[in-house]
Amino acid sequence: MAAICAELKGKYFVSVSQEYVERITKATPSLNAETLYKRILSEDIKEFCDSTSALPYGIASHSSAVLPDSVVLQITSARDATQPLRPCAGSDELEEAVAAAGQRSTSNRLLKLVLTDGTVEIPAAELTTLSTFKGIPIPGEKLLIKAGAEVRSGYILLTEENVVLLGGEVAQLKRDYLNFKKRKDLGYKLSGGLEGVPLFEPLVVGSNAHRNNPYDTHSSEQPHAYHDRGGRGQRGRGRGQHNRGRGHAPRGGNHSRGRSDAYNSRRGRGYYQNREQHYDPSDY
Repeated sequence: MAAICAELKGKYFVSVSQEYVERITKATPSLNAETLYKRILSEDIKEFCDSTSALPYGIASHSSAVLPDSVVLQITSARDATQPLRPCAGSDELEEAVAAAGQRSTSNRLLKLVLTDGTVEIPAAELTTLSTFKGIPIPGEKLLIKAGAEVRSGYILLTEENVVLLGGEVAQLKRDYLNFKKRKDLGYKLSGGLEGVPLFEPLVVGSNAHRNNPYDTHSSEQPHAYHDRGGRGQRGRGRGQHNRGRGHAPRGGNHSRGRSDAYNSRRGRGYYQNREQHYDPSDY
């Protein structure tokens, strides 16, 4: 086990824990360092990394430093620093949100990455557009940062000479990234970062509320079928003694079902206090 770990470290610059190697070799006893290296490129670095950080202690806090050894790191996040994270004032919010989330690749692109060795994270940035990256890398991909890479103000400065894209694909991280990108392409707005609630239509109050609603069957342009039910009319508040409050067709009787003037006058003279003496089925 120790021999495989040492070979992975010396030949491929990958720090792998002995517990991980033991667990894998139990299922595949004939596993060698080369096969294991190809396997771990498609796994989350947190699953196989050694408990000791592969990066020098506190290197991200130094204003100027140099990596003493080559190291394999995993991309945690990536974005084009030339694209705004949040919508600018006076710009189209939807367009800016999709641009920031989708991260369009241009000839003037400057990548800003967050890398991890499985224990600690460190940011990295390219000073010029590198041919190593064909576009925005997906979280989970592995990079080989060669010995001698400069670290300035906590950032690893990426150049053509000190970085190699190893590839690799972590299924869960890629799935999360694609779902995240899909949300942005569907028009979800930014709120407190790249996550947020979807864009909603403004509330319309008044006579124009249903004008452009294709699913509304009660708009003024599409009268409800109840309005045309012979002789019944609208169920309104009647204001006459011969109107029961359900339209303009007379129903017979002398009482209004709505809160009409007739009701108010009866209430004033105590009509409902002696209702048992003036019972009329039409009241109901």
